Amino acid sequence: MKPKNSILIMASIIILSCNSEGQKSDTLILEKMRYTAENFDMAVNSLRYENKNLLKRIHQEVKNKGNRSYDVEIAESGKKVVLLTDNLFTALGDIKSQLNIMVEHDLASIDQQNEFMLTDGNGDKIKDLINNYVKELNAFTSNNFEPVISESGTPYSEIELFFKDSPAIATFATLVSFENQLCNYERTALNKYAMMTGTR
Repeated sequence: MKPKNSILIMASIIILSCNSEGQKSDTLILEKMRYTAENFDMAVNSLRYENKNLLKRIHQEVKNKGNRSYDVEIAESGKKVVLLTDNLFTALGDIKSQLNIMVEHDLASIDQQNEFMLTDGNGDKIKDLINNYVKELNAFTSNNFEPVISESGTPYSEIELFFKDSPAIATFATLVSFENQLCNYERTALNKYAMMTGTR
């Protein structure tokens, strides 16, 4: 699922949860966003867990077939994909942790979020980390995954679109949506290796 689609779905849930008079307070709406974002984050973590389990099954299948050199090479490629994703998620996790601190302090924090994501350059850092991952994954697996954050236009156009003047919880949710797409890329690459080794 593309990040913007994920964000739209999340926003729709929040809007539909409001009463017909639209009288819900900003705080309550942000709390609903927080609940949705945290559940989405858990779903992404579950997907990563499933991806790692698939890698384990690939290695077990290769072992069951006698560790043929061709199969071993494929299994090692899968291991490199997961390691590449691990390294990215560790880097993104550091940023998410700092966003979580902002969320705990003030769900509606905008000025602090703007400073962290735009002034301090963390939005640009996220873009570089994610898009470099996609490029490396494409080169390594011979896939053609699309950039998660567009690199067209002015340097900060997409970064501002995603992060400028957003509450901290909205920025956290956006980052989780990026991670969701990256997990899907990882899964696609691993599914290819599973098929090549006959792993079910």
